[in-house]
Amino acid sequence: MSRKPGLFKQLIIGLFLFAGLSACTPPNVVTGPDGGLNILTLPLNFNVDDLPDGWFLAGSAEARQLAPDRKNPYTELRVSSGQEGFAVGRRTDASLLTTPYLSWRWNPQPGKWRHHPVRILIGFNNGGPKPAKRQGIARVFPNLGQPPHDRGLSIVWGPSALMRGTLIHLNAPDSTRKEAYYTVRGGQENAGVWWKETIDLSSLYAKAWPEDDPSQAQIVFIGIGTAKSNQPETSYIGDIRLSR
Repeated sequence: MSRKPGLFKQLIIGLFLFAGLSACTPPNVVTGPDGGLNILTLPLNFNVDDLPDGWFLAGSAEARQLAPDRKNPYTELRVSSGQEGFAVGRRTDASLLTTPYLSWRWNPQPGKWRHHPVRILIGFNNGGPKPAKRQGIARVFPNLGQPPHDRGLSIVWGPSALMRGTLIHLNAPDSTRKEAYYTVRGGQENAGVWWKETIDLSSLYAKAWPEDDPSQAQIVFIGIGTAKSNQPETSYIGDIRLSR
């Protein structure tokens, strides 16, 4: 796949969303006895300035950028990008091989984007040969809010439907934190309607980092992030669930 300069720059911006480490660590959210976990369950008074226990915010977001959708306020969020990127998510404590399936619904709105700036984020730890360390931008911004992790996967909506299934690695050889981007769907012509998605995280993990041991990998958070954009771009996201 050929990489256009603007496209690659957008992907690099996403690295910022994975860089923070948490100074204050609320309790992790543990999967239930059926192996499933509903990630996007929202209290009626959900507020980005006062997140529920187990949630985190990396960077900063205003209430207008992250709020429950009025039609389904318990399971859907309206997420909008801005001049700065941010990530919000829920801490988990789940084995990758025990709960490998991630499902959700989303409805990216048409706009002037190439890659839609709103994406799904998954953080993994302990699958690689070395434990997660503070490094790179995390040394400069140690309190951005994300749990420590050594692998990060961004699920994106691409500029073209033909990019569906594309996996891009951004793995610096001297870094213990490695990143990958996976295009689940794409194209302006497919935006503006709801799509139901299900992906096998264990399969994607094995393809992205074949030198790792997936049996040791833990899913430490699942969230929603935005890359910065010159004008607000919006997506509706709902029913994020992790299951076996």
